[in-house]
Amino acid sequence: MNRIKKIFDTIEQEWNYLELNRDDAHSITVKDYPFNIGDNEVMIGIDDKNLNMLIRMDDVGEKGPISLLEGLGYKINKLSINNKKGIFLDIFADLNRRVQFSLFLAYFISYLELDPDLIEALSKTKKSLKKYWSGKNDILPLNKQIGLFGELSILEILMGNLDHRKVIESWEGPNDGLHDFNGHSMDLEVKSTLKDPPIIRVGNIDQLIPTISKSLNLIVNLFERGKGLTLSENIDSILDRYFNDDPELMILFEEKLLHVGYSHEYCDHYTERFTLRDQLLIEITDQSPV
Repeated sequence: MNRIKKIFDTIEQEWNYLELNRDDAHSITVKDYPFNIGDNEVMIGIDDKNLNMLIRMDDVGEKGPISLLEGLGYKINKLSINNKKGIFLDIFADLNRRVQFSLFLAYFISYLELDPDLIEALSKTKKSLKKYWSGKNDILPLNKQIGLFGELSILEILMGNLDHRKVIESWEGPNDGLHDFNGHSMDLEVKSTLKDPPIIRVGNIDQLIPTISKSLNLIVNLFERGKGLTLSENIDSILDRYFNDDPELMILFEEKLLHVGYSHEYCDHYTERFTLRDQLLIEITDQSPV
């Protein structure tokens, strides 16, 4: 299981435990988080309005509350909780934002594994999840699942032959780039379909016009439904193969998935299976019948 998903699941289990063991619905119930974050002691809490993650930190003075996103903020306070006294960073979210908050904290903890600066990690997490937090999150519709499957199939081919970071950085499809992969000397446009013979839709005709300085290839993926992997299984497989040893690159890949609209909170809802049946490579030139 990939790192962010594992942290997300742990946090969700902790909320479940707190909800089942609350002494008073109107006061905060707090427990130790199962793991420290670096050298910092961590607790999580819940009351009738908020969810909280409390991280002991050096005495930097009280601060806040400071809003990060709608229904999400932090403050730095002197606290005495469960016989523990000290300065704590208190990250809090509205109770109805539980799943979003769990994913936010999973990213936050992942960033802290790269750099122990708590406030900087909050800033990076806010930037990564801003679109996700403000959007209407749901399972991707079938056509977008197929589209993501297709781009991931090309990403895997490129990852097997090129520098991994350059491949991820070249993947522009999630960012609404003109072409799905923007290479140094070649662009790739990826279209995927379940229809045989293949029928594809082009949202912008400029996607099929090569630039002056680079060649352009159109890749058409023909998928079959009912066999193979689910989207979540495919993503987990890619994460295990290419990102286990590079947490920074893993976060970059996860951010791309969020931009597409894929979130771990719905991973169990992806039950459709797909397998790649055929793949066509078409060089687009000035003479191509576009």
